[in-house]
Amino acid sequence: VENRTKAERLNQDLPPKVNPGEIDSLTKVFEAAEYRLNPVQIPSDAYFERKMHELETRFSAEALSRVTNSKQQDVNDARNMSWDSVNGTFKEKGKICTVPMPTKAEGLRARLRTMGVCWHFLRLRAPGRIELKSADGTVFDRYVDWLCGPDVWGHATEDESGKPVATPTISHVLILDLAIRKKVAELMNEGTDLKRAYDLATADGRIMQTHFFNHVAIDIGSAKCKACTAPGIAEAHAATAGPPSGERNAGQK
Repeated sequence: VENRTKAERLNQDLPPKVNPGEIDSLTKVFEAAEYRLNPVQIPSDAYFERKMHELETRFSAEALSRVTNSKQQDVNDARNMSWDSVNGTFKEKGKICTVPMPTKAEGLRARLRTMGVCWHFLRLRAPGRIELKSADGTVFDRYVDWLCGPDVWGHATEDESGKPVATPTISHVLILDLAIRKKVAELMNEGTDLKRAYDLATADGRIMQTHFFNHVAIDIGSAKCKACTAPGIAEAHAATAGPPSGERNAGQK
């Protein structure tokens, strides 16, 4: 029965089911070696299953909307093929679980931390895989610090006094993040270990130009960029700007 179920899931391009209690066991091993995990940092069963599937196929970069934790409902539903009479082709139907994309730095950091824990679990499950030899949370901690730091989100446009007048937005950061992780997956499929892959991808000037600076250059004069939302800059910008105009007018009255 187990072999038949596995074969049917593979035939539908579905990931293998995680064994009962496996996530709990991996969590205990992780916590014994690293630190205690909050439930929202632990990958959901379905997310972990999808990453396990990559061990048998190819590594890939999923959208952050597909990175779910143990507190979020996520199920790898069966995919069904039906005939599309309009296009004259078979069309895949199936429910795909997603969660909202991060809108602030805290949400981005939390999502990438869950991703880091998931990769660490993969290394524990497949200790012989050379691509996973450096897979742990510290890689993703450094990575999110880079994304939220002065080289990316904090890459501010300043006035003559050195005061930031515009910064990239989280949308620009998310575009770059996906491009970086796609390059990481490509390198890992060639046999590069995860940490080295991130070092190479984040140092790739072509990726930065194409998937970050070009987008920022188009939007830098927009209101969303002038809001200066970059971590570490947003707080100072808000303090300098003072209370909203409505509050100022009320105070004057």
